[in-house]
Amino acid sequence: SSRKWHAGTLLLTFALISWGIGELLWYFYTTQLGIELPYPSFADIAYSTFYPLITVGLIIIINKVRNVYNPKTILWGLVGLLVTIVVYFFSN
Repeated sequence: SSRKWHAGTLLLTFALISWGIGELLWYFYTTQLGIELPYPSFADIAYSTFYPLITVGLIIIINKVRNVYNPKTILWGLVGLLVTIVVYFFSN
């Protein structure tokens, strides 16, 4: 239904907004407050909300277009997302 599609895109929008807020907070900490490595900070909370929002949003959208993609393709896409998240967290 159209409502699910809108819910998925809304979650993707909130995910990107939360990432942007994290970037703005990080910028504020490093440039205005002079904190070289602000960890943990409120920016980390904003960054951390990105992942559940983007995951749920993508799952909703993928389920909406499920008849276009087979379940194996969806599974590999989610595996790719998980690998990307793990690599990002362990690269810092």
